[in-house]
Amino acid sequence: MLMLQRTGEQDREARLPHAFLGLVSALGPRPDVLSRKDLLILKGDDDQLVPWSASQGFVSLLPPEKAEVVGYPGVGHAFTDEMQEKSAEWIVQWRLRH
Repeated sequence: MLMLQRTGEQDREARLPHAFLGLVSALGPRPDVLSRKDLLILKGDDDQLVPWSASQGFVSLLPPEKAEVVGYPGVGHAFTDEMQEKSAEWIVQWRLRH
């Protein structure tokens, strides 16, 4: 989605050949597969490199009970200490459930 969003609608085919777009679609993440997994999605609310709008549509296809989304105000495209702590806590809790 990010690649498609960045290329715009006008000359997408000129910038990204059809064969390449097909390959990205075939190999990219699939909601039907990921919807069976527990997911933690961390995002910097001020991320300019990969804006939330590039992921929001895909994430909205996942069941809310399987995908926990946590935003961090004032954070850009980074993996902060707070995000590391949240990840570690989430993994421990996941292991206890399984």
